[in-house]
Amino acid sequence: DVQITDESMICQLVEGASELKLTALVQQKESVQEDLNMALIEAAGKPDVNGVNVLLAAGASAAFVHDPPGTWGSCDAKSALHVAIKSLQHKRREDSDDQIVFKSIITALLDSRADVNAQRRESDWRGR
Repeated sequence: DVQITDESMICQLVEGASELKLTALVQQKESVQEDLNMALIEAAGKPDVNGVNVLLAAGASAAFVHDPPGTWGSCDAKSALHVAIKSLQHKRREDSDDQIVFKSIITALLDSRADVNAQRRESDWRGR
């Protein structure tokens, strides 16, 4: 493998070659990772185990805890596991067939190393 760092060298290779093999190293930005993690949290609340599995396969972190800065004493820290468990509890009250799907989502998150010790924090001192 040859590393080419100079643009003029690339042009010379292209002109003289009938075929050019290009290898690129793509570096993932922090915002892309956070987007995947946030999408996982959202998907964990829906009865779509395939969507959760796709996001996990794409690199979303099951251990990610979203803890946005609070405003005037509010707090809303949660993970995909928290959202899936809450959704399962809601479906139990409705006696829905979605229970099986949410159990599968929870299993997928646990298999992907979701942090079982992460704490859900939700508060708003304003009484809301």
